[in-house]
Amino acid sequence: MLMKKILFLLTVLFPAMVWAAVGDEFAADGLKFKVTSESPKSVELTGYDGERPTGALTIPAMVKDYSVTSIGDSVFYECSGLTSITISTSVTSFGKNVLAGCTGLAKVIVPAFDVEKWCNISFGNANSNPLTFAHHLYSDETTEITKIVIPNGVKSIGNWAFYKWTNLTSVTIPNSVTSIGRAVFYGCSSLTSIDIPNGVTSVDFWTFGFSGLKSIEIPNSVTSIGYGAFSGCESLVVVTIPNSVTSIGEYAFSHCRGLTSIILGNSVTSIEVFVFSDCANLSDIYCYADPKALTWRRVQGASENFMPNKQTKCHVKADNLATYKEKFGDVNVTFVGDLTEGSK
Repeated sequence: MLMKKILFLLTVLFPAMVWAAVGDEFAADGLKFKVTSESPKSVELTGYDGERPTGALTIPAMVKDYSVTSIGDSVFYECSGLTSITISTSVTSFGKNVLAGCTGLAKVIVPAFDVEKWCNISFGNANSNPLTFAHHLYSDETTEITKIVIPNGVKSIGNWAFYKWTNLTSVTIPNSVTSIGRAVFYGCSSLTSIDIPNGVTSVDFWTFGFSGLKSIEIPNSVTSIGYGAFSGCESLVVVTIPNSVTSIGEYAFSHCRGLTSIILGNSVTSIEVFVFSDCANLSDIYCYADPKALTWRRVQGASENFMPNKQTKCHVKADNLATYKEKFGDVNVTFVGDLTEGSK
């Protein structure tokens, strides 16, 4: 009895102090937690307090002087009203089925920890949701991670998601992904190959800039290649632009010093300035584009494109040769009319 009175008085006199032990549970900000350790002080998120959470939810890093380090099984099971969730960087482990049945979930921002653990989250009916890997999903300070497996159901990868992950060697992107944002793999110098899903419609601003790509297969779903998309990919040797692509943005392949040949599909109507700037080893371009429909922008007096002194050969169809020479005579290439139908 005396001890209870003492504890009661201490609680009244020092309300900021939390008297808890491992296994104790408490609620804060609409969520429930269980103490998992007193040294260091940590808790696990075990559920929600009251009604199911809706809208945007942020999992805090700290509650009542405790660090939130884990999330238990099925915590948000069938919380269909959740639209986005942000999980703090203090979290280092997930249970199973954390987000199962969250059919309204559109965005998930998770911390940089063991990606395989994160991928064990069950997204339930996520295949029907526009799930997004959000802007700068992971810190670029977590470059020790070498492998990423993006779960099926993710629809898009947001801007800068894996920016400068210099040790990243392997990325698996599911066919559910239809959008890859700006500079997603910029500076991923150890990434030598990647499969772009057939459903992605554009390779965006700096998406693969200064990465270690040695080869790339651009799917027929892609219609545009953006500013600097493959700039600085010095290990690229041969590139094929499919017939689906209509525009190639500024500096798209600039500083690709290992590039020796490129095939331009028959639907290209726009090649912007400096697309092939500093591509000093690009010896052959195979261009199937209609010269009458093509706009090939140049900068007056610029000579940094292709090999010097028009050593780069641009191979075109014989019946288009005169039009190419007349319309693009100031491009630093030698036009050769030796392409035949079906030779691509």
